[in-house]
Amino acid sequence: MIALDKSILVVDDEKEILDLIEGRLTTEGYRVVRARSFGAASRKLAEEPFDIVILDVGLPDGSGLDLVQKIRKTSTTGIIVVSGRGEVADRVVGLEVGADDYIVKPFHLRDLLARVRALARRLGDVTAVPQIAKPTSRRFCGYEIDPKSRSLRVIDGPELYLTSREFEVLWTLVENAPMVLTREAILNAAFGVGHEYGGRPVDVLISRLREKLFPDGSGHLRIRTVRGRGYQLLA
Repeated sequence: MIALDKSILVVDDEKEILDLIEGRLTTEGYRVVRARSFGAASRKLAEEPFDIVILDVGLPDGSGLDLVQKIRKTSTTGIIVVSGRGEVADRVVGLEVGADDYIVKPFHLRDLLARVRALARRLGDVTAVPQIAKPTSRRFCGYEIDPKSRSLRVIDGPELYLTSREFEVLWTLVENAPMVLTREAILNAAFGVGHEYGGRPVDVLISRLREKLFPDGSGHLRIRTVRGRGYQLLA
């Protein structure tokens, strides 16, 4: 077992589920904080930062999706949404509001742990396995993106908040610009090979990137939709 030194907030109104998740994650070396309501989770988030938040959609005093949106206003914290609804449309809604991943109840703890580990790696987790050096930062359209620190900022200006999925998609576009990338290639970058999503999540993520990076409305010109093929970044 590797001590990960990562803090995780788990939000669910069912004590049994909290016990199971906390027990498994603690065994793996994570520090776990619990909350059983929207209000309690909001207070915990105000008290300290967390590396990852695992939250149920159905909370007694509010929607977990509303909490995702609240977190995303100020933070790039990794977010895994838990829900009893497993339709692709429901998963896409989770991504639309800013979640990094989505898992359906009932789930196996090993599946949840795998998703936590994958998200931690995308957020810059350090493991015992030597990592191949990533390329240096690149500039495009007035921005600088750095794959090592996983940051995006205006050149000589402030940093922009991106979810881990948004970052993976943007870096893939930047790294391959001006090549046209298929939706499948972008999906593989954001979710990994063997993902269970269709093409719509890519459209959602591209739309969010256009809004965040180009609030003047020029996003469709900068990140072009190439009909029948995919997307292209014109840097």
